[in-house]
Amino acid sequence: MQRAKILRGVLFHLAICFHIFCALTVVCEDYFVSSLNRITKCLGLKPDVAGATFMAVGSSAPTLFISIISTFFTEGDIGLGTIVGSTIFNTLFIIALCGIGAGVTLRLNWYPLFRDSTMYVISVLILMVALYDRKIHWYESAAFFVSYSMYIVIMYFNASIEEWSQKMKEKIIKQTESPDSEIEEQDEEITIETSEQDHFDEEVNHFKLPNGFFSKLIWIFTLPSIILFHLTIPDCRKKEWRKFYLVTFTISAFWMGGLSYILVWMVSIVGYTYKIPECVMGMTFLAAGSSLPDAIASLVVAKQGSGDMAVSNCIGSNVFDMLCLGLPWLIKTTIISPNSVVQIQSENIFFTSGILIASIICTVLLIALNKWRLDEKLGVIFLVMYLLFLGVATFIEVLPCC
Repeated sequence: MQRAKILRGVLFHLAICFHIFCALTVVCEDYFVSSLNRITKCLGLKPDVAGATFMAVGSSAPTLFISIISTFFTEGDIGLGTIVGSTIFNTLFIIALCGIGAGVTLRLNWYPLFRDSTMYVISVLILMVALYDRKIHWYESAAFFVSYSMYIVIMYFNASIEEWSQKMKEKIIKQTESPDSEIEEQDEEITIETSEQDHFDEEVNHFKLPNGFFSKLIWIFTLPSIILFHLTIPDCRKKEWRKFYLVTFTISAFWMGGLSYILVWMVSIVGYTYKIPECVMGMTFLAAGSSLPDAIASLVVAKQGSGDMAVSNCIGSNVFDMLCLGLPWLIKTTIISPNSVVQIQSENIFFTSGILIASIICTVLLIALNKWRLDEKLGVIFLVMYLLFLGVATFIEVLPCC
């Protein structure tokens, strides 16, 4: 009797999780990504810059919420474990998802990947230094804020830096690269960008019944959220709302944050019901739940051909995740409790952080060896790597929990 009651409760929470997943897909595809495209066009940003900044910050809102709650209301390890797990999820799983689910081979520019990966490695090194004695002081938390500020400055001067780096690259490989391949690459990028813009300018009827039996069932199941989004978020794809793209971006980001928080809450209840260790929950279920907006948003833009934006969102979100750790720590050690320290309970999180550097190095190397292309074959390799990295990281973390 008791077991049947628990099973019904678990199924109820899983049904809520599925509804939230469908709702997140709607808000990401119909509102968030559309507003991001308007921001890109109105501010004259390149897709990779928009993906690493606006897109990363908006879709990583759940991670910031979890980190704040963990720092101020718990011992801090859930938020830390979630962010460590989330960065592995972003680096390997979401890029794997883009490669497998995009339906086309995505051509990647080496510069955005190198830029974002370098800043990410610097952020992880700061994390490892801060975690060495398992105590976070105010100056260590401030280092995260400073590193992200440097990242924003680099983005501000991105055009000049990229132009200089491209000139240096041309000097180095001038004798080995033919002009024809360069022209072909430029034509490919122009084609992708044009098709992407054409897609974004389409107007979608949210209440049009889709084709297919299962699609109709999912649409009916998600209809309450579709109506709610229609009433609360201006659709900047429509002519009358086109100037309100920042409002669309902000409200959709808040919706993603709130929905992801509920999703993480539901998954946590299921985990606690089956007595899954807290550190494992943070590395796996909570990490995946908090990164779901990143996954959906990246997959949407990858399907539209913008590989640089999708990958820059993944790695840019990781850099922002490090700020999500440092900001609550800085507030707690300077404003809430001046000169205090944040005590980290996990004994092996320092070694787990080293896995983050290994994962990003492997990611960049594999993409480079694949001639800066992300395809289905490479996506499968990244998926296997994610499972291996996650298994090792979880094993390291679970030892003290047992």
